[in-house]
Amino acid sequence: MITDGKPSVTTINNFLGLNMNKTGETQLKLGEASYMRNFRITKDFKLDKMYGYEEIYDPSAKVRAIWIGKLGETDVNVYVAGGKVYNGNTELGTIADDTTSIFEFNKKLFFINGHEYKSWDGTTFGDVTGYIPKIKIATTPQGVGTDFEPINMLSDYRLVSFSADGTSTVYSLPETGISNVTAKVNGTTTSVTVQSSSGTVTFSSAPAQGVDNVEITYKKDNVPTSLKEGITKNKYFQTYGLADDTRVFLYGNEDAKNRIYFSDLGNGVPDVTYFPATNFIDVGSSNVAVTDISRQYDRLIVSKENEAYYTTYEPITDTNGETIITFPTYPLNKSHGMLAKGQGQLLDNYVTTIDASGIIQWLNTQSKDERNASITSERVSEWLQSRDVTKAITMDYQEEKEYWLAIDDEVLVYNYANSTFFTHKFADNVRSLFTYNGDIYFGTDEKVMKFNRNLTTYNGELIDAEWNGGFYDFDFEFRRKTMRILWITLKPQEKTYMKVNYVTDRNAGTTDKEIQNQTLSYEYWNYADFTYNSGMMIKPFKVKLKAKKFAFLKLIIKSDKIDYRLIVDSISIQKAYGGFVK
Repeated sequence: MITDGKPSVTTINNFLGLNMNKTGETQLKLGEASYMRNFRITKDFKLDKMYGYEEIYDPSAKVRAIWIGKLGETDVNVYVAGGKVYNGNTELGTIADDTTSIFEFNKKLFFINGHEYKSWDGTTFGDVTGYIPKIKIATTPQGVGTDFEPINMLSDYRLVSFSADGTSTVYSLPETGISNVTAKVNGTTTSVTVQSSSGTVTFSSAPAQGVDNVEITYKKDNVPTSLKEGITKNKYFQTYGLADDTRVFLYGNEDAKNRIYFSDLGNGVPDVTYFPATNFIDVGSSNVAVTDISRQYDRLIVSKENEAYYTTYEPITDTNGETIITFPTYPLNKSHGMLAKGQGQLLDNYVTTIDASGIIQWLNTQSKDERNASITSERVSEWLQSRDVTKAITMDYQEEKEYWLAIDDEVLVYNYANSTFFTHKFADNVRSLFTYNGDIYFGTDEKVMKFNRNLTTYNGELIDAEWNGGFYDFDFEFRRKTMRILWITLKPQEKTYMKVNYVTDRNAGTTDKEIQNQTLSYEYWNYADFTYNSGMMIKPFKVKLKAKKFAFLKLIIKSDKIDYRLIVDSISIQKAYGGFVK
């Protein structure tokens, strides 16, 4: 029931984030925003001006990738920029200047970028040295033995284990055209004569009889470069294993768009330098690229631009009784996939991708079903559809339950704890993102930046924050209303500042109303601004802001001063109902 002319109060206690409703701003709920820039929504639905960031490294080149964390027991700050790899300000080595992915495995960092596959163990940086497979065991000197490990796409070297018969001096290898031969008898290096054209090795005296007591390592000459390039031309990765990460899956090779290569165990040990030539998965049509691999529980979700598959660890037994690990693929969805390469995230165990429909969360990946993909971004579809999402760089900021989607200098954030969206506009383009130990780092066209909640600028540039509500009718769109007073409750800050104004269906406020407050901190002491209103208690501020005879009202909040923070707890609007709209 309403009473004409009698004031009543409507309060925004919860700010509900951005809703770019296509049917109009009059459809928004109280607390939803039609426009947001550089405000974030906290876990408890408060309006918080975005904190700042600062430069920590200046390579003066586009930062392609960042990896910050512990390598073994050592803290490292690794990034790739301008064709060089750095740890802090120390240059480690060179690498092709292109899209780069970094992953950690067995206390080493690995770098893959479509041109090279490199590693750094904390001391030495360089091209990955491929594992040398033992291709035959229990081999007779005549070359008859048991196949053991497949050849490695990353290495031209092979090892053959022989069982000496005590009389033979000539040992036959399974290949001709060989070089760089090393022979060991019972673990001791022994001189031999090599005949490359026949693939034979001759000892000066016959090795003593034994079982697998002679090992010969050799290089196969003239191996096509395309074999190694099958691995080095990939750009993206996903680590995977049942209990632990035991393999890395690589994709993004433009010469084999739908192919995924996966590493294996070398001598029984997980080894991401060992890629048998048979370890690959072809997913769907060869003309359509694999764009993402994301891990969920015991399976991998494999995305293309507009379709998705899944694969999982599946041991089978071959005709010789040997166990072989396979990764068969199964169709999951023929309508949704991933447009931003290598940018899938796992949010609260839901794989999250981006396609032409928006942000997709995969709810059930146990079987093929068009209903297993849920579009979560309807409220911000206008934002996504007006930008090139193939350029998106994403991050899961787990500490705040925030999913970041960056395109150039803009970031769309989805708080998946309270289901709110908001956007930021930075002073720099985002070229790479990384989070570690609660901190956010990003690479720009020239620098590495780090966010800090105590900072109030974007590396010295003003953070210009704005929030626009929807056109709200206070439950009676057919009645005229008059607004007289606002009470705006702010969380205490050392320095806080905001402006408020309105727009109605009739007119707009001509003058912004300002609120400025600061505590008694000598760091900011300025007698010209001195006020006794300086406590650290949460405080409502009374603002006289009058709007007459409106049907719909939109509030606008801005904060555009350097060094000032702002957290809005609530807004109470005093209004009075009048006659009917004519």
